[in-house]
Amino acid sequence: MGPSGVGKSTFINNYLGRDAARVTHDYSTCTRTVTAFPDSIPDDWLPSPKKRLVLVDTPGFFGGDGSDLDALQRISNWLRPKNIGDGYDRPERHLTGIIYLHDMTQKRMVRETQMSFDLFQKICGPDSCPKTFLVKTQWPRPPDAQSLIRSIDLDNTFFKQMTEAGARSLDLRDDVTERDVVKSVFEKDVANSIILHLQRELREGKTIPATDAGKELRRCLMELLMYSDPSSQREQVAVIKKTIKQLSADPSMRSRIKTWVRQRF
Repeated sequence: MGPSGVGKSTFINNYLGRDAARVTHDYSTCTRTVTAFPDSIPDDWLPSPKKRLVLVDTPGFFGGDGSDLDALQRISNWLRPKNIGDGYDRPERHLTGIIYLHDMTQKRMVRETQMSFDLFQKICGPDSCPKTFLVKTQWPRPPDAQSLIRSIDLDNTFFKQMTEAGARSLDLRDDVTERDVVKSVFEKDVANSIILHLQRELREGKTIPATDAGKELRRCLMELLMYSDPSSQREQVAVIKKTIKQLSADPSMRSRIKTWVRQRF
């Protein structure tokens, strides 16, 4: 997981050694669906209680195309598939580990990156931290002094809450490869899978707007709306307002948000 354009699909391709996941090189969101890429477990990782390895590519958030609610819905549907009436029971997915990618070319923490990370934490929940890997990617070659300083700063601020709860921070650079990162996941007690916080909420019967992730997405979009320029970003503002309305889970909340939007715009 990670923000739009951080290199999730590239990570998967580099691990597999082939162009399996579609990659784009502009700022628009490339991955729009949740896609699983199965692979065999390397011989030197055996014996393993798992029969196969599956890497899952997920859409990012806040890529500017207005698909944030769709992305959250697709992730939810993949984690806890719905019964479509075809006679097949589709149990919720159990995960071995979570890899979150952070772009080291960012010289400062932009709003969308912070929002993406906040939403990621709401999706996963604190209980998932011991099996979460926060991977810093897209390093300059060779790493310069400023990048190394930013890396330390990330661990001491941005990632601190999760690492203190058991998450592990890794640098994808030098002789550390995607294979090494995935192997680190396998070394973290693969016999015991994890259920994400979002899955537990869906199991309780909550709708997407009523989940912590849905509420966080609404908060983030309201913040984006606050800093948007209606005159030059008319289409984007319209999409954000529409999504906020869809995320208004109850009539009282919908009324308050409608009043706020009317006063702001």
